[in-house]
Amino acid sequence: MAQKAIREYDAKSILAKHWDKYFPDFTYAYETILVQNGKELKEASKDYSWLNDKALVAKPDMLFGKRGKNDLVLFKDSKPGDVSLSKATSWIDEKSSSEQSVYFSFDGDTPTGEPKVDMLTHFIVEPFTPHDQSEEYYISATCVGDNDMLYMSAEGGIAIEENWDAKVIEVAFPITATEEEIATAIHANVPKDVADKDKAAFAEFCIGFFSH
Repeated sequence: MAQKAIREYDAKSILAKHWDKYFPDFTYAYETILVQNGKELKEASKDYSWLNDKALVAKPDMLFGKRGKNDLVLFKDSKPGDVSLSKATSWIDEKSSSEQSVYFSFDGDTPTGEPKVDMLTHFIVEPFTPHDQSEEYYISATCVGDNDMLYMSAEGGIAIEENWDAKVIEVAFPITATEEEIATAIHANVPKDVADKDKAAFAEFCIGFFSH
């Protein structure tokens, strides 16, 4: 099956559009915006009050990963959760005004290989959500051969790819799998390190996500 990468903004927009159907027991405010420069962000703040009222996170949204490793996620000025609209605006203008070097391989936190050097043209901006690392989980899905694949981990964050084999549970579903078979397999494979209080909700979210 053909697959095409899409922006994080577009993926979240699709989820938000169908949220109530697939995730009725979860809430999602969908406060997300895509801009190309600081001027667009300032203009958007006239229509979206949360841009003025909440601490923000900004990062490029251009179909590449390892943004955190490349120091391309703005979530703090002096401390985490203190990024204002003014700071986000100036940071986006800084990063979009000249070519940036983006590395795709790292040894720990040290970049290896040659970087891709290009202009950053699109940025996603959202409210900052305070949380502990232990509260951040990971799920994704794709197609491999004749199977649909679901990937689940009790540990999210920027280092997930580096710890993939040790931290990620992979569950394969034939395309003929029923909703009941999918739900049963997901419940049976919830990562053991997901907090006990979160296991049921984690499974239900994965079921909705996979059904989406």
